[in-house]
Amino acid sequence: MEAGPLSNSVSGRLIRGPLKGTARTVGALNRLQPSLPYFLVKGAWWLHGFQSIPDCFPIVQSAARLLPHGELDENSWSEVHLLDSLDESTLPASSPSGQVERYRGSGVVIDRDGSFRKIFLTSETNLEGTGEWKIGETECIAVPVSKSVSYAPLLPSRPSLFVGGLISLSAEPPEGFFAAATSAEFQNLGYRLESAERARVWLYRVPDSRTQSYFDFHYASPDRPRCSDRSSKFLIASGVGPASDPASAGGRECHLLWLGDEQHGPLQWYLETLTKPFSLDELARNHKGLAQRLTDGTFLLSSVNFTHNLSKDGFNELQTDPELYRRVFSEEYDQFLMSLFEPQPGGPAQASYLLATSRGCTQGCSICCSGGLKAFQSFSGERMMSELRTLAAKESLRSHGFIDIFFLDSNFNNNPKRIVEFAQLYRESDLYGRFRFYVRHNTVKGFLKRQAGVNVPDLELVQAFRTLGITEVFMGVDTFDEASTLTLKSNRVQLARRGEETSATYTPSELRSLVAVLESEGLSTRAFYLQNNPWVSDFDRLESYYHIADLWFNFAHFSIDTRERQVNQLKPFAGSPIEQINRLADNAWTSGGRFVTGSEVGELDEMMSLSYFGKPRHRSNPHEIARLFILELDRVRAMVEDSGDEQLLAKLLALDEAFDLHPLISSVGRSFAARWSDLGPFDPRAQKAAFQRAARPLFDGLADTVPQAQTTNKSGNSARLRAAQRREPFPEKQTTR
Repeated sequence: MEAGPLSNSVSGRLIRGPLKGTARTVGALNRLQPSLPYFLVKGAWWLHGFQSIPDCFPIVQSAARLLPHGELDENSWSEVHLLDSLDESTLPASSPSGQVERYRGSGVVIDRDGSFRKIFLTSETNLEGTGEWKIGETECIAVPVSKSVSYAPLLPSRPSLFVGGLISLSAEPPEGFFAAATSAEFQNLGYRLESAERARVWLYRVPDSRTQSYFDFHYASPDRPRCSDRSSKFLIASGVGPASDPASAGGRECHLLWLGDEQHGPLQWYLETLTKPFSLDELARNHKGLAQRLTDGTFLLSSVNFTHNLSKDGFNELQTDPELYRRVFSEEYDQFLMSLFEPQPGGPAQASYLLATSRGCTQGCSICCSGGLKAFQSFSGERMMSELRTLAAKESLRSHGFIDIFFLDSNFNNNPKRIVEFAQLYRESDLYGRFRFYVRHNTVKGFLKRQAGVNVPDLELVQAFRTLGITEVFMGVDTFDEASTLTLKSNRVQLARRGEETSATYTPSELRSLVAVLESEGLSTRAFYLQNNPWVSDFDRLESYYHIADLWFNFAHFSIDTRERQVNQLKPFAGSPIEQINRLADNAWTSGGRFVTGSEVGELDEMMSLSYFGKPRHRSNPHEIARLFILELDRVRAMVEDSGDEQLLAKLLALDEAFDLHPLISSVGRSFAARWSDLGPFDPRAQKAAFQRAARPLFDGLADTVPQAQTTNKSGNSARLRAAQRREPFPEKQTTR
């Protein structure tokens, strides 16, 4: 490595002001694919001439692909120099031994010395078009011997900290809870927690990758009453966002990008390292899963595989302190959450708290930025009871008082056994009835269990919800036909591993059985619904409308979340697989910030607002709702009739005949069926063919977003689900419940 004296470091001062650099990075960066897997980027990377951390990742990824298979491992050391030219007389060449194998490619020069290599390129280099480096195309030359590189401290000892974790009122609220846990850990280690204005270091947990700055906050919190000046701050981003897409433009301001979770000591150890003079190789050897700006234009990427910083053990040992919750969560957020739920009896609570009892998810849905990224981890039932006891003691819970608890888990019911355990312990405790519980995120799959080869509602889990006093079950249903569930809720890792073997997470009939059980147990159901799915056919969209109507008219306490139109619109969620696929396809499926269907007969979802299903039937006028539903269906029928699509008209006829809706609507529906009685029977093969055509690009893309290290394809290419070649993408019966 090249010599780098202490005088070339930031000399103990924080890096101040806006990022500096040159425009020469633009050419090289614009030639690279933005969404390639980072699992191949092994070892340490030292980069020179770049503007920001996100600029480094695509260059490093493409360079890694350029190298021969197996060239990189965890002990590798790679340097990348972005230069004005590749004049070999001016290359800053050096190596540990002074002898290198030099490879000259199109716009690139690579020096190799064992596990060490230097890569030289310019802004005009097209790494994607260079081809793979072949060992036989090198020559041995002598270069200067590299020297150890040292840096002065980047931080003062035990700097004051501001820790945050909530970017908006709706984005991944568990990040706020984990920010409070991080605050507790650092406070117990002797660090001073300060407001955003006073702290030297900002540590922010980011829920998703995004183009806007990770540090532009949309809502105030007690420790950040307004958007504070950050020009003199040392900025750290951690959490799901950096881990899902470290090249996200939102991290351009970062001095440190921590890929994953920062609890249980690794980040504290790293920050302690930065408070003393350190050598570059020492930093890279001892700390993994990070990207560090060392000086303006110089960066270190240390084993950027994000799994190094995923918290796998000790979740029950996560440090919490109720006093710190309010430093992240304002009462405004409590009020926002309360507005989403039906109020429970008892009047105002003595206090309210927002808690997370798990993180991660096992589903890996294509629409989610975090699903499948982390292994699911959770508090045990005993630890959940411990949290309640702590809160009851802090509030000096009065004899007739109670506390509201909002569980913020991304997937609360992912592990039913712990919920059942918690409910039993709570029922047997002296705190029973002293808390009101609200749960924002559950899944359909979490309420189902495998029994005799089929999925059936988990009655024990449903009864545990009743024991906890929960009256309203929110579920991320999102889809109401099997094709939409297959496209939006499929696990991308499973798609890549199984090749052509996949199935929908749940079926409409399984969902209906679950809603029936919840209704019989006295629980209301609130579901989400995502419209404008471009990867299903109009046949499937029509089916969704009937499934939703069937649930609403037959179950008095079922509703879908229709607070505002944009809640129901499928959008490219930053860091999600479908957002990555859309980017690589040059945003082929989006318009105005949302996905569009590209339907030949118009935007059916826009004609079917379904907003009248936002309140359950027992709180609505079902006669009026029936009228509105039929009115919107009539618009759809007119549009389909104008299109001349007889197959689609036949589908409508089949749906009218298949669904025995509530009497308020069935007679009206049959009148429409009579209008099209001259049509022939609907052929399900048309539905299958339409779905296959629409869904194939998505399934191919989903498999391609899985890192190669996770696939079973030995050729190095990701396994693809070729949906168009399958005979049975989903069960034959598409028009029945």
